Amino acid sequence: MYIILTLGILVLLLLVFLVLINVGAYVKVKSNGIDLSFVNIVFSRLRGLNPDKLVDAYITLLRAGVSIEYTRIESHALCGGDVLSVVDASVSALKSSIDMDFEQLCKLDLAGRDVVSAVDSYVHPVVINCPSNKQPGYIVTVAKDGIRLGISVKLTVRSDLKSLIGGAGVLTVEARVQEKVLGAVGAAESHKDVLNNPSILVEHLQKESNALEGTYFTLVSVDVSGIKVLDNLKAKLDSIQSEADKKVAESRAEAQKADAKARQQEMKAKLQEMNANVVSARVVLPDAIKSGIDDGVLGTRESKVKNVSQWRSQAL
Repeated sequence: MYIILTLGILVLLLLVFLVLINVGAYVKVKSNGIDLSFVNIVFSRLRGLNPDKLVDAYITLLRAGVSIEYTRIESHALCGGDVLSVVDASVSALKSSIDMDFEQLCKLDLAGRDVVSAVDSYVHPVVINCPSNKQPGYIVTVAKDGIRLGISVKLTVRSDLKSLIGGAGVLTVEARVQEKVLGAVGAAESHKDVLNNPSILVEHLQKESNALEGTYFTLVSVDVSGIKVLDNLKAKLDSIQSEADKKVAESRAEAQKADAKARQQEMKAKLQEMNANVVSARVVLPDAIKSGIDDGVLGTRESKVKNVSQWRSQAL
């Protein structure tokens, strides 16, 4: 009996607690003339939600003219969606006559998109800087005459709400714009054509309709915000090539010089060898003469005269 009484008291205290923490939301509902039962508010609390926030969102939607059930808002909150962002976006879309209802905005929100920013950028087109402010500088391009130009472009775009799911974002737009600008300047015969007529870049970007294809943006306008002559790339490349040719020529000259020195040393070695042969021959020559004399092949002048006289007498 004591246990039952204790449980009854605990249940009563729990009910009183639930009433006290939810009575504010219920009073807010009734003061706005909205038909929402107290049980729904209590169940929202039991599901781990914040009834005060859900009630505020529900009241805002109904007063804005959006026909919706409280349970639908509760379901979006249970799915992890940002209820307040969806409510703000729904009200903005309704006031701006945008064909985008609460259900579609819930899908975009659950897909991870910033629905408030998307609706705002549809109503008020935004400007995309190329390159972005996070990457200061210019899009570096090169014309056919070798002059490098730094170009900055501003794109005014509007969000395409129906392409938010699966559509590429700002980074893709920046990359494509840079690609188109590089192509347009690269096709120019002279950098002066671009300097004198920047509109060729605008016309090229507007003509290339696929620049924003696959993104969740539609193009409103294109503006060339800056053009700067950087340097003469062709002259730099020619200078680098000349320096490279010079180094190659110097290398060849050094190789030829080294080869000539090697041949000079080789000839010196041959000369030393020949001198050695001469010295060797001089050493052997006396012995050869002596041997010749001993063999009768060679002799002195007197012996030669005597021999000649003997030959003559024999002949007579």
